[in-house]
Amino acid sequence: MSVTVHTAAQNKQLNVLRSLVSEDPALVNSVDVNASALGRFLRALDIARFLIDRKAEVDRSDNSGWTPLHIAVSAGHTEIVQELIGAGADVNRQVPTTDKGTTPLHYAASKTRIDIGRLLLSRGANFNARDKANQLPL
Repeated sequence: MSVTVHTAAQNKQLNVLRSLVSEDPALVNSVDVNASALGRFLRALDIARFLIDRKAEVDRSDNSGWTPLHIAVSAGHTEIVQELIGAGADVNRQVPTTDKGTTPLHYAASKTRIDIGRLLLSRGANFNARDKANQLPL
């Protein structure tokens, strides 16, 4: 069985990921059945930085509409959230119809991720953004 960029990212195998991407740079934006490679790095800051440095699309959503920023906020990975925002991730992007129309700030608030919420607000997150249930994040 061959290793894909998705399994390498998910398993935090940076050297394997480097090798695969050096052979085919377009792999940083490839999508498997569930998500982009960038959406698979939840616990690995070095993987996130590597993919971002290689121009991975930071707002590419998975099959449910979640972007890497939504995933990192929900999981509470502050450093990865910082990297994504620094790379231009949309802090106001709403998860589309497959979810409730929530923004990353909605997730930060619902999971009591105060530091991440402050970070999102400092980078322009709209505290008046309403989800599909007409709920504000704060």
